[in-house]
Amino acid sequence: MSPCGLVEDVTLRNPNMLTQNRVYGAVGATRVLQAEPAVLNFGGYVLGQVHSQTLRIRNVRASGMRFHIIAPTTPFFKATCANKKGLLAPGMSEEVVVEFCPQQYRYYYDCVRVHCEEENMLIPVHAYPVANETLFPTRVDFGRVAVGQEVVRTHRLECKVGRGWVTQ
Repeated sequence: MSPCGLVEDVTLRNPNMLTQNRVYGAVGATRVLQAEPAVLNFGGYVLGQVHSQTLRIRNVRASGMRFHIIAPTTPFFKATCANKKGLLAPGMSEEVVVEFCPQQYRYYYDCVRVHCEEENMLIPVHAYPVANETLFPTRVDFGRVAVGQEVVRTHRLECKVGRGWVTQ
């Protein structure tokens, strides 16, 4: 309830009207637009540090067109287009800088949506911690084992990315 008690505070579930009742099914390319890269991957990140990648959205149609870029909705990703051109000529592209700032070591997902008159496009954005400085044995010798017998060798895999990410 609001301070005066007349109207109940309701949070908006989807504040962007361009995403309501619309399908964003084409991933990375449509008949008129092409994303380079088609999927953004942030692998091996550092906590609290801002990581960025450039996404190019190219007009592959024979005539000029306009489109809307809808930024990611989670607080971990941010997309900015510094010099939006408006009408995009054939063969030209818009550059969108996608930034990612992780708070913990886990998998993150969101997407950048592109809305245009003809067909909407979706560019998935993934972020995940990856193992670093891994030491895998080049050869595992199980020795002599009789048929029907079982031998188990255990190798410990560790990752220096963060605490709690140790597997065996």
